[in-house]
Amino acid sequence: MKKTALSLALLGLLALGGQAGAVICTIDAVPAATLLLPYFEVDLSNPNGLTTLFSVNNCSLRFPGDAGYFAAGGTGDVTNQNVLWGDWFIVNSVQNFAEGGDLVHIEADATNPATSTAGRYTFYGRYDAWTAVDNREPLATEFAARFLNGGPFSGGTSLLCWRDSKVNQGPFTCPATPGLQPAWYPLGQEGIVIFDEQEHPVVPQTFPFSPQPPTGSLTPCPAETQRVQINGAAFPVPFSFGWLFLDMNTTVAAAGANPPVDPSAAQAWIIYTLASNGHFGVGIDAIRLDSACAASHFVP
Repeated sequence: MKKTALSLALLGLLALGGQAGAVICTIDAVPAATLLLPYFEVDLSNPNGLTTLFSVNNCSLRFPGDAGYFAAGGTGDVTNQNVLWGDWFIVNSVQNFAEGGDLVHIEADATNPATSTAGRYTFYGRYDAWTAVDNREPLATEFAARFLNGGPFSGGTSLLCWRDSKVNQGPFTCPATPGLQPAWYPLGQEGIVIFDEQEHPVVPQTFPFSPQPPTGSLTPCPAETQRVQINGAAFPVPFSFGWLFLDMNTTVAAAGANPPVDPSAAQAWIIYTLASNGHFGVGIDAIRLDSACAASHFVP
């Protein structure tokens, strides 16, 4: 039977007299200027979908890398109004369960030095030549995520990974084929540690640069977005239950020495989903251990 999945993103717009309390460089569930859907599944016979939503000044055909899309202080096509909120669901009608969670709420601030100083890491830095004109806070680079494979969680655990190649990437065939794949593919990472529930660590071989060599390293999230099954072929683990430390930082040859403030930093977003086929599923944001505003580089 063909597996089908339906992704739904629900969003709201708030007309607020004031701003909800939040802190730039800590991604939190408060109204924001940009909403990121870090992963989605579609019916290939109808493959339409959006991955980001903005508060806008006007409608245009421009893309984030086009002049005028972003402008100083939110005066381009998109604004700096932190008024959007939303959530997402993936409905698996074959296995009879659904997963869901908050969309990633990315705030804008034209006055904070972290999001307004040229050379700093902002969410759309790769599209605006690292000028910080987008004024969007970046995501985290290091994460902690639980995995449960067994017991009531018969469907196991998957990671939903969103990553920043730091390259203004154009369209390419999917799946990526040798000779036609992007210059940054596959993305590596600085480090992964796999713990059991008694905190015994296993440290697989990884390399902190991209693209990765064809063999010799664990590369569970090589693309900009994907679902990876824990203890599947792409991410084998020696334990049935435990947690993961994920340092997703990487240098990318195709990106050059960018972002200028820290070329080794690489923002990402990790969600872990726990499923019991035919019963229930949950989606949980991995714990963020830092921010790309000042990336931590703990290499195990």
